[in-house]
Amino acid sequence: VKKVIKEGRQEIVQVLRVNRSKHFIDLSKKRVDADEIPKIEDKWNKSKAAHSIVRQVTVLSNSKFSMKQLYKLFGWQCAKDFGHLYDGFKFAMNDWNAFLAKYPAIPKDIQPFLLKNIEKRLKPQIVTVRAKVEITCFTAEGVEAIKRALKAGLKFGEEHNSAAKTSKEQPELGSSDEDLNVKIKLVAPPLFTVSVSTYEPEKGIKLVNDMVDVIIESIEQSKGTLTVKQSAQVIAVEEA
Repeated sequence: VKKVIKEGRQEIVQVLRVNRSKHFIDLSKKRVDADEIPKIEDKWNKSKAAHSIVRQVTVLSNSKFSMKQLYKLFGWQCAKDFGHLYDGFKFAMNDWNAFLAKYPAIPKDIQPFLLKNIEKRLKPQIVTVRAKVEITCFTAEGVEAIKRALKAGLKFGEEHNSAAKTSKEQPELGSSDEDLNVKIKLVAPPLFTVSVSTYEPEKGIKLVNDMVDVIIESIEQSKGTLTVKQSAQVIAVEEA
């Protein structure tokens, strides 16, 4: 096992079979679809956050209610109603009274603890969305064509952010210049990363993909090519 997975490292694997009598689980790393990894990681992070809220509420109630009891009272039904308990807690943060009306079985003793922890742990977070691309151009323009394509992608991202900040509506990708880091970096020729920091992962992924599309359009005009090595996905989370 140590030849395949390093100790202490988190890996995404597929469960092949479970032997309940021998308490043995067969796992496969190769059978994991690379395109599914971002979704699985997102689900894992949501589950970890939601579970921590329930655990903390149990602690603050002096173990008057166990985690299992809380899940039975409202947790599992909430997860069923919203697709995930995390999304149910987000609804609660936006409309606490409606949440309580929807789940009257929530004990009054824990309601203050639950609200406090939901607000504490689900506050807006800055995430970094990144894609990896390989860009090549073997025509006479060569490096200049690549530079031009990268500048076009970067300009698109910066103009998008500038438009979001000056909009009368809430900014789509953050609230300050420090939060809006649109970057294109060279890893090692011909590999580059295209990234953006944002409070909204879905919009960040769209922006990175749009930037990549602009780069593709530019480099193809010079008979070059761009290959996406890693699709846009959340790669880091920082406290806002």
